[in-house]
Amino acid sequence: MLKNAALISMAAMHDAMSHSVGLTKKIFATLAVLVLLSSLAGCASRIQSNVSAFSAMGPEDAGKAIFIAPYDQENINSLEWQSYAQIMVGKLQEKGFNVVDDPKEADLVAFFGYAIDNGEQVTTAYSIPQWGITGYSGAYTTGTYNSYGSYGNYSSTTTLTPQYGVTGYTTGTTVSTVYTRSLSIDIIDAKNNDKKWEMQLASSGSCGRFTVVAPAFFEAAFQSFPTGSGGIVTLDWDGTC
Repeated sequence: MLKNAALISMAAMHDAMSHSVGLTKKIFATLAVLVLLSSLAGCASRIQSNVSAFSAMGPEDAGKAIFIAPYDQENINSLEWQSYAQIMVGKLQEKGFNVVDDPKEADLVAFFGYAIDNGEQVTTAYSIPQWGITGYSGAYTTGTYNSYGSYGNYSSTTTLTPQYGVTGYTTGTTVSTVYTRSLSIDIIDAKNNDKKWEMQLASSGSCGRFTVVAPAFFEAAFQSFPTGSGGIVTLDWDGTC
């Protein structure tokens, strides 16, 4: 009877250990997927711009009248350019400047232009974690003793308690198209043509539609206006292209 009880106990513990191991593997696999999805979501929700701005504007320029114009006068009738000009109107008004429709009424003239290339194929390598047993945290032994008159024998089984983690990495690759986008703004004095403010913005990303990223670019461009600044500006973006 004792022999059968011990064997049943060992079988139950073995089943429990197998269930625990399977559950642990599932937990690690789920965590790996969640980390990957979180990483991908983080990339899709932000847009970076490299901004370089220089200023010669002073307190005397605050609130002045500004007329917005394209670098190339042929773009004045472009509906796309006009839509970006409206974004720029909002940014200038937020900074306290008066945007006018007649260049004869302007103290300042703001020229702007934009561009986007045809994209470049880029191969990116990434690491994929491999999960498995990294060691053992303990062990226990169970056994049975069988007696035959004055003789007997003892059989036992030792079960190790494994620990799980990253055992190594494999490499995966993705191929994507990366577009280079740019935005330029120059503001000059309408009377003497002296340059008062200039800004250059460059950005690379997976979205090849300038109209989608334009609001973020103008937001980055005017963050420090009317002073000058430089550096990487990171803004939230829904990733829709």
